[in-house]
Amino acid sequence: LEETGFTVETAPDGTDAVDMVRRADEGWYDAVLMDVQMPVMDGYEATRTIRALPRQDVKSLPIIAMTANAMEEDKETALKSGMNAHIAKPLDIELFMQILGKYLGGGRYENYTASFRRAVPPLRRRRPAFLFIRQAADAAKKAAAW
Repeated sequence: LEETGFTVETAPDGTDAVDMVRRADEGWYDAVLMDVQMPVMDGYEATRTIRALPRQDVKSLPIIAMTANAMEEDKETALKSGMNAHIAKPLDIELFMQILGKYLGGGRYENYTASFRRAVPPLRRRRPAFLFIRQAADAAKKAAAW
């Protein structure tokens, strides 16, 4: 993601993720990629806590579950906890890009697909519990130039 122009921030568990959102300026994060199985606070509880923060941006902030739990009931649990979408691991790049594009709007994900595919190996090596994504202004300019 970073190689395609996104700014990525990570948190090791749900409590740190909630704190990062709480301390950030409103509208800072464009999306949250949330692991559901984490120590201290799982992704479901972290999502409910983020949604309950006393600020407007968290009501519409896209939170996307990324988990090895791929059963239909897992997807339902993610959606009931306040997540917008569910992606099962291992990551299906095309599905990921479609979902990311849906929530970042304007179909811009298509401009990132080729670059993102080159960036996938580092993403899989890191496997952070959370990926907070903020689309950088220079990434949007690069996409427009393609």
